[in-house]
Amino acid sequence: MPLTVRTLPSGIRVLQPAGRLDLLGEQAISLKFTAEANGAGSSLIVDLSAVTYIASIGLRLFFSNARSLKPRGHRMILLQPSTAVEEILRLAGVDTFCPITADATEAERLALGAS
Repeated sequence: MPLTVRTLPSGIRVLQPAGRLDLLGEQAISLKFTAEANGAGSSLIVDLSAVTYIASIGLRLFFSNARSLKPRGHRMILLQPSTAVEEILRLAGVDTFCPITADATEAERLALGAS
């Protein structure tokens, strides 16, 4: 599973995993994802538009990294999950600590407002 990282002109970092966020997918991106989250000087946007499936291990990746951002006054914004992925995120309660939005401008606004 590839993980693309880019920085918006506002300084917000966007992480974009692609493929299945199952055991193998999580193992493939976990170190880089965590390093990016821990090194972030602001909130993060995680673009889920290319994620086709998410398992509990993928949810754990989000829980642990969102938790590490919180003491610094930052948070993780989840952008454009598919309907199936969004349903899993909401059932697991991820939306209670990571806002979910389908709009990139809204995601950036939320990220900037949290920092």
